[in-house]
Amino acid sequence: MRMILGCSGALAGVVFCIACLVSLFVVEGSWSSRFAISLGVSGMMAGMVFLANFLLMLRDYSQFKKYNTRVGDMLRSLDDQSDEHFLAAHPTENSDLLLKIRQAISDFFEVPSTKIHRDAHLIDDLNVHKLQPSFQFSVVNTVISSQPDKQNSFFFCMDDINTIDEFAQAIANIPAKIDNNA
Repeated sequence: MRMILGCSGALAGVVFCIACLVSLFVVEGSWSSRFAISLGVSGMMAGMVFLANFLLMLRDYSQFKKYNTRVGDMLRSLDDQSDEHFLAAHPTENSDLLLKIRQAISDFFEVPSTKIHRDAHLIDDLNVHKLQPSFQFSVVNTVISSQPDKQNSFFFCMDDINTIDEFAQAIANIPAKIDNNA
């Protein structure tokens, strides 16, 4: 809630300053009357911006929490799946990457990693499309930061990624760092 209030206040402050400066030179009259009108107009504009931003951010936050809670509850109702069973579902050479992705997904939904199954569909089961960009920012950045050979800045798109295996393959395809010291 503090973040929502802080962002709304900062945006309203910027709008107030800009509106105050602009309205000083739009109105004719003495400087004191210009200043009074400027403060009134700027205050109204800043108030409207604050309220609109606050309501939009509150709506987005409540939708995020609703979907995140719904998916978390669904995942908690699943049977536990060990790491061995998780990796045995589809043998791959990226087993460490898959386990890191599994852990990052479980951290995002605040469930134990044993509740994340390999056959989980990112769109249908985990509602990733409704949790963007939070899911991508949290999970992808967590996994990439755990791999020292990957670039710090990269482009990553979740389009056409429906399974955890496709997700792991897309992360594996992020180019490695280029050694500029060579």
